[in-house]
Amino acid sequence: MEETKPLLKEHDKSFGSFGTQLRVVVYVMIYGCAFETSGQAEPQYIYAYLKSVTNSTDFKAANDSLQAQKACIINSTSASDDKIQGLTSNWSWYISLAQAGFALPVLMFVGPMADKIGRKPLILWNVLLVCISLALKTTIVYMNLHLYYYVVACGILGLSGNFYVFHLANIAILADCTSEGKERSFVLVVYEALLGLGTACSQVGTGYLIQLVGFSYPYLISSGLMLSLLILITITLKDPWKPQEITSTLRFREIPGQLFTLWKSSKQNSKHYVRFLILYFVVYCLYYLPMNGAFSIRTIYILGEPFCWTSEHIGWYNTITNCTVYILGGVVIKFLHVCCVRRKDDVISIFCMLSGVACFVLFGFSTDDSMIYIGTAVGLLRFLPISMIKAVLSRLVSKDKQGVLFSNVYLLEAVCSLGAATLFNNIYDQTMSIFNGLVFFVMAGVSTVAVLLLIFTSCTNTQHIRDEIIIEKPTIQSTEKKEIQQ
Repeated sequence: MEETKPLLKEHDKSFGSFGTQLRVVVYVMIYGCAFETSGQAEPQYIYAYLKSVTNSTDFKAANDSLQAQKACIINSTSASDDKIQGLTSNWSWYISLAQAGFALPVLMFVGPMADKIGRKPLILWNVLLVCISLALKTTIVYMNLHLYYYVVACGILGLSGNFYVFHLANIAILADCTSEGKERSFVLVVYEALLGLGTACSQVGTGYLIQLVGFSYPYLISSGLMLSLLILITITLKDPWKPQEITSTLRFREIPGQLFTLWKSSKQNSKHYVRFLILYFVVYCLYYLPMNGAFSIRTIYILGEPFCWTSEHIGWYNTITNCTVYILGGVVIKFLHVCCVRRKDDVISIFCMLSGVACFVLFGFSTDDSMIYIGTAVGLLRFLPISMIKAVLSRLVSKDKQGVLFSNVYLLEAVCSLGAATLFNNIYDQTMSIFNGLVFFVMAGVSTVAVLLLIFTSCTNTQHIRDEIIIEKPTIQSTEKKEIQQ
């Protein structure tokens, strides 16, 4: 009878873990929907605001409708449209600086605290401040206030840690609830897929809302969804992480130093694994940099000449793209894990990264809508390496350092956001009059460097694993002989 107790406990733990995973993916769908509803409206709002100011028209008319965008070719010269796109690019940079700049110090504390106090308090902190930020943005947009006030609201969003803190805590929960190996890779891809599905649900509706009633309602809906999510998480989430007993008091100023304990916590505790950890981090940053910078620039790119897309066109495009990318991505990863058992996650990531490089090249050469669609189709797998490299990093560190790991990951993402906003927005602004697709070629070049470095890392890692197996075989054989003799 005693032997059955552990089995029952293990079954209950497994069931509880699945329930936690299910709740987390529901949270991320709602969060993605709320975040994307306002995020979809943001670059279009800035573009419409600056266009109305530049053309000295009544901005309330622009806020009520975007009919002016439909006639961008007729009513604007190429020079004036280039000026508006340049101003929009600059303001997008200011917003990114406010959000990521304030998020950086927050992220230095969040990861170590996640391993000390648990994941749930950090999620609640993030969702609460995001809700406040969205409420302020709703007021600013409704009252047609200057963009300076909008940047202040974005600063409050930065104090929440932006979406980095939410994803950091949720992915740490998923790491707590999954076993190592391909199961964790697949669960993280599913997490990203449902995040994409949540964003896709909001995109078409946001486009039509903007077109029919202006920009205020998308921000209002985002605020309501975020408030509902705050209540839902408070009631339903049970934190699976049980912090270890703290033998000594950790001072507040010592918390950022905990980030560096990651480099001493690799499971093998060897220089080889620390080196691989660093290499995978560099690959991740190099690949994430252009992926992060592409979204706002692509929106500005297709709002202007020669595309002149309307808000509902952008909404349909983003919805179909996200649904296809994330749903197809999950299916592809599952298929490759089943059919290519011997292939590692980083080998699959290399193939997917090449898809992203080709996508950027085609965007750069685009002169009409069809080339945008072709580039998007070619790059359907481009987001998968982000989740897969996170899973590889998660396997390299111990279970009690997952919060610190993902704090480092999202801290670097915040740095990359600042770098991407600074680099790519300025390149786009300076080269627009020469060739407005040049920035996408720069993105393709940075992604190519990431691919080459991942190939090197994968080959080195494979050789190291083979060497370890060869060294360990005599020990295994000698142990087996002793057991047989006994």
